[in-house]
Amino acid sequence: VGDFFELQPGRTGKFNWIYDRAALIALPPATRKAYAERLTAFLEPGGKILLITIEYDQKRMGGPPFSVPESEVRSLFSDSPIQKLHSHDCLDEESQFKARGLDWMKEIVYRIG
Repeated sequence: VGDFFELQPGRTGKFNWIYDRAALIALPPATRKAYAERLTAFLEPGGKILLITIEYDQKRMGGPPFSVPESEVRSLFSDSPIQKLHSHDCLDEESQFKARGLDWMKEIVYRIG
């Protein structure tokens, strides 16, 4: 247990793959750039990130989870190749968000690096 922003790669080593299922979407916009920089610091050269985000109309529901549009993902990880692997409408699977006012929500999977 600890603060991810304080963790150093020298303590854990570096990784070939990092899987982010719900960390980026839990962070407010002001902290995402620092998170992306910290995350990439833990990658071995040639390492990859499997990132899962969600997108929705942020005006209709405040986060978390926050909407992270593709343009922001591309900006945050602009030094790496980014491939969108999958996108699907997930609102029916996440019915609690309908109750919070959403009428659409997409889950998107990216491979970064």
